[in-house]
Amino acid sequence: MDLSKPSCVICKKTDEEEPGLKKYTSRTSLLKAAERRRSLVSDKFSVATNAINAAEPSTDLFYHSKCHSQYCAVKRKATDDNTVYCYTICKQKHKATV
Repeated sequence: MDLSKPSCVICKKTDEEEPGLKKYTSRTSLLKAAERRRSLVSDKFSVATNAINAAEPSTDLFYHSKCHSQYCAVKRKATDDNTVYCYTICKQKHKATV
């Protein structure tokens, strides 16, 4: 991977390796997802979470739509019963049983 070429902050692939790379214009949903992921016991995107949290505000971050949607779909167990709420970039709660 060429470090001079932009790459997806989540999967680390360049636009040549996987077309469709986009630049974040707002990091709000990304930072909210990273904050939720920090509280998880196990995060399969832990490398991306650390990179996002360590990135300077002036740094350009890039993503693939597919990667962003998978990263921002953070599941968190409710405290009172066996339900899981899936927080997505649309900011809605989707209730599903465990």
